[in-house]
Amino acid sequence: MVFQEFQRYNWAQLRRAPLDDATRVPFDLERLALATDSKAAEHAYWCIDNVVVVQGALYESAVATVPCVLSVLQQCTDIARPFLLELLMILSHGEASLDEIAVGNTTIAQDCLREVCRGIALYFDLLEHGTREEQLWCVDILSKCCDYDSSLKPRVVWWFHWLLQHDLEPDQRSIIMNSLGDL
Repeated sequence: MVFQEFQRYNWAQLRRAPLDDATRVPFDLERLALATDSKAAEHAYWCIDNVVVVQGALYESAVATVPCVLSVLQQCTDIARPFLLELLMILSHGEASLDEIAVGNTTIAQDCLREVCRGIALYFDLLEHGTREEQLWCVDILSKCCDYDSSLKPRVVWWFHWLLQHDLEPDQRSIIMNSLGDL
């Protein structure tokens, strides 16, 4: 697997959670993307999460993390994909950390969400071909993308209706119906 996207960023200079080191993010993303068991994937996930976003508070390194996650999403292991989607969901729902606000980076949440929205074609593909868990992550991500860019709403609504025409678990159907109601 090629990890060229990771090299675009100077991770040592990106702000991150206090007492952590953003230079490990590319290494941890690679470990996550290649994980062959849930325990390894979860460990790598938390190593990334604890650096770029802490309890919903986003740091500058989060914005760089999103395109890197998108770059490996289709090539990662089946075990890794739900963890990567969860990370995208967390990053799309985050808010600026106090450290970012202190340096004037008040648009970081919008910046992360903009980057997450750039993966829309991948999310539609996963709605069609992904596992139930992957589909649910994508429903959440796509709903949030509509908050950022309302022009996506007709396309997302169409895909959600398309998905509802298929055999779904009751809770899956309920989540999609609620998401449609929110749109």
